Amino acid sequence: RVIWTSVLSHSFGLVFFPILSPLPPVAASITDFETSAKKLGKPAGEDLARGIMTLPTILVLQKDFAEREWLINAIKQRFPGGRAEVNRAIEIIKEQNGLEAAHEYSLQYVAEAKKCIALLPEHPVQKTLLAGADYIIERSF
Repeated sequence: RVIWTSVLSHSFGLVFFPILSPLPPVAASITDFETSAKKLGKPAGEDLARGIMTLPTILVLQKDFAEREWLINAIKQRFPGGRAEVNRAIEIIKEQNGLEAAHEYSLQYVAEAKKCIALLPEHPVQKTLLAGADYIIERSF
């Protein structure tokens, strides 16, 4: 029981709940790039602008591409060129499929969480947790 609850909380935590995981939640890191400032309550890419390395950025920086060094330096220097540089970094991360790769990670973690939930005795809580797992993947702002 301890093992599957640990796996469940880890998988859910990585995808959505910052309380359950020390890492930035995958869903929130994707949202930071995809959602409009009006809906998000902060400019898109604000985490990136503040130097917070989220999964889409980490996955992109593992690749070899023409603007990689520029992106690394811009992040290290916290975008000295201002919002225009942040916006360019967002474009690069999107062009390099960072959001899609991060979404794939979230799908894997939710699938792992759902396997753990399936081990629970049949109960309304089990159904709620399964619905919550589906909501995490379908969620949009």
